[in-house]
Amino acid sequence: LGAELGVEAMTIYHYLPSKDALLDGMVERVMAQAETGPADGPWDQALTGYARSLRAALLRHPGAVLLVATRPAVTPETLRAAERGLALLCAAGFPVGRALDTVNALTLFVVAHAASEIATATVNAAATAGSQDYVASLDETEFPLLTAAARTSAGTDDSARFEFAIAALVRGVAAAPPEDGD
Repeated sequence: LGAELGVEAMTIYHYLPSKDALLDGMVERVMAQAETGPADGPWDQALTGYARSLRAALLRHPGAVLLVATRPAVTPETLRAAERGLALLCAAGFPVGRALDTVNALTLFVVAHAASEIATATVNAAATAGSQDYVASLDETEFPLLTAAARTSAGTDDSARFEFAIAALVRGVAAAPPEDGD
């Protein structure tokens, strides 16, 4: 960062109190790009929109995904985003505990999915380029379903897989009975 700004690395600490503050700020910048959508709309559509927006932000900033995955939401802006999600769900009738579970589960899923997409992007590109070699190397009698999927590219579209999983998660949240204490 110091080299990019044209200053000595220690000069940065004139503006920031610590390395943690810098890392938290990076997480906050990425998370701030995730839109929750209108608070007066249906909760399921707002959650789906948030998931899509967060995934897009993470894919735009692949170097920040590990930070987002491992740093707690402790900055004012990340806490405000969490509060907006909780308010949306509580206004829709969710108890606060179930609302927090939902926001956390959805966010963790999106971060993990984006991390997987980023980590496998080069592998997927190579597999697509040499898919005939890859399919030819599998034993069709031992792996009949995998070879069929590989030949047709079934189940390999990250966006389709993401949309399927988010829809399933949101439907599951809607159908889940409240837990004791909710």
